[in-house]
Amino acid sequence: MMKGFLFAIAIIVILAHATFAFEMDATDQTFVVSSGGSNEIRISVNSATDDKITLDLIDETPWMTLNTSQLDIKKGQSRETLLYVSPYSTTSPGVYKVTVAGESLITNEKKLKDIFISVTRGEGVEVEKIEVSGNLEPLGNAVIKYYVKNLGSVALKDVTVMSTIRSPSGVFAESQDAIDLAPEERGIIEKFYALDSQQEAADYTVMAEVYQGGKLLDRFEQGFTIPKKTVIRQKMDQKTSLFRKEYQVTVTNHGNDVSDSTVITGSVGNFESYFYTGTPPTSVEGNVYIWDIRGLKPGETSVIMYAVDLTPFYLFIAASILMIWLFFFKMRIVRIKKFIMQKKLIEEGEEFTVGLELANKTGDTVEEVTVKDLVPLVFEVKDTEGPKPARRKTSAGTELVWHTKNLNNHEVRIFTYKIIPTFGVQGRVSIPRAQAFYGKKDKETHIISGFATIGIDPHEEDPDKRKLHHHVKRHVERLRKAVKRK
Repeated sequence: MMKGFLFAIAIIVILAHATFAFEMDATDQTFVVSSGGSNEIRISVNSATDDKITLDLIDETPWMTLNTSQLDIKKGQSRETLLYVSPYSTTSPGVYKVTVAGESLITNEKKLKDIFISVTRGEGVEVEKIEVSGNLEPLGNAVIKYYVKNLGSVALKDVTVMSTIRSPSGVFAESQDAIDLAPEERGIIEKFYALDSQQEAADYTVMAEVYQGGKLLDRFEQGFTIPKKTVIRQKMDQKTSLFRKEYQVTVTNHGNDVSDSTVITGSVGNFESYFYTGTPPTSVEGNVYIWDIRGLKPGETSVIMYAVDLTPFYLFIAASILMIWLFFFKMRIVRIKKFIMQKKLIEEGEEFTVGLELANKTGDTVEEVTVKDLVPLVFEVKDTEGPKPARRKTSAGTELVWHTKNLNNHEVRIFTYKIIPTFGVQGRVSIPRAQAFYGKKDKETHIISGFATIGIDPHEEDPDKRKLHHHVKRHVERLRKAVKRK
């Protein structure tokens, strides 16, 4: 009897569960959607009693979404929920399975519904990605690659890719490129952009838009960053002359941040350091001069100028050599000097004593010296005391020659003679220079004196003497006239 009672209870429980069961269904088992497209799948839920059903997806992909996670159902009522499927343009064609799981919050009953989604190849063009590389700093470069793919099975021509690079301060660069794409072909557009001096440090965005026939097919955005950085450039200019080297180092901060420390070095030898001029170095280590430039602002330039000028040194060497040469070769000679002992007017019958000074500066004894002088025809020659010259008449005048021997070092000898003008001359008159010859015949040295002048300007004469001279001259003229009358 007890067994019969328990069996009846079990039958009642089973029937109760059957009475309160809920059902899930879909309009079809397999749904078709193209890549890059979208579709809605209706899922209906009904229950034999009032119930609360929670819904969830099992083995779903990111492009599958339920529009609700719970349904409140009245007894005998049917409710619907939507499963949105939007496969990406990059989603591979094929059949994808997803399971909708439902659970009653009242009875804890669970139901599963398998749905199959067939993804087919779609149509259109998309920007798969944008790659940014390069030296992303001022004076660097940005290399941007745009990956564009034809999603369809038909070749596309004149697909236009328009890109814009923006910074917070505005548009940095724009470009427009056309490309032809075969079915399912991926095309790459590569662009190079030179970054400016002091390029703005900021976050940049690259926006790419794909058009065909004026219709926007896809849009993609990618970001990159140009950091704050100091970019130092140095320029060395060098000018070299015979004994001088000039250096100019120009240091410019092309970056977008203030520089901390920029070290410039130059090699200056120990000897050259005595002839260094220019920008004082920050420090010196051996033969290396060091300049430490700090705090260069973006775009600011600092110039270091220095020179090593050996001209004074070589001038000193040249002057020393010249002095030595003059002393040993030009100054160490026999010198001859010609002079007039009287300073007076040139008048007929006046006597002038001519002196020739011969001095031995050779540093050694000279065995024989020949001295020659020429007296113009307008003068008469008269000997004086001392060595007598040999005379020889020429068309230019009277040549006087002295021969002297054993002229010791530092010895000075004087030769004199008198000249008498044959007529008077106002002012001064230069007379020929004297000459001296000494040494061996194959290496004879010829020395010439300077010019000597006789006479004086009338205004240089003593006033009283000039009056007396004038008075005597007038008296002589009267006597001459008186003689002529007789």
